[in-house]
Amino acid sequence: MMILDCTLRDGGYVNNWNWGFSKARAIIKSLVKAHVDFVEVGFLRNCDKYNHDITVCNTIEELNQLLPENPGNTIFSSMAMRSNYDINKLSDYSGSGIEMIRITAHDYDIKEGMQFAKSVKDKGYKLSINPINIMGYSDDSIFWIIDEVNKIEPY
Repeated sequence: MMILDCTLRDGGYVNNWNWGFSKARAIIKSLVKAHVDFVEVGFLRNCDKYNHDITVCNTIEELNQLLPENPGNTIFSSMAMRSNYDINKLSDYSGSGIEMIRITAHDYDIKEGMQFAKSVKDKGYKLSINPINIMGYSDDSIFWIIDEVNKIEPY
């Protein structure tokens, strides 16, 4: 079993992702110290401008500023939703920093979401795929998703 903590990303729905830079870094440092396997540090989204107090960013490089110098064995992740992130803003994986992207897609754009997922993987990131509102999918759609995900071979 492995643990993924998404406090800074999913928890941001409560505070509009405004954790404050120092607090966000302290949370991440504590999770690393607790040996959490995966820490999702925020969202990749199309934003007007960068604000270091908010864990929603345009680029991996912006989110990487939150990471501690010593990550231990923790793998850092970000979430990106196909419908609100321009994949062209995602730089190739540099070999350090955030190394996994969890992508999401809704039932109305799941086909485009699979292409988005392939693009993330092609840029060198570990990939996780999370269809949104799975209860809204037909059985045939779920089987299609499973087949497509197996072809992509996410992390």
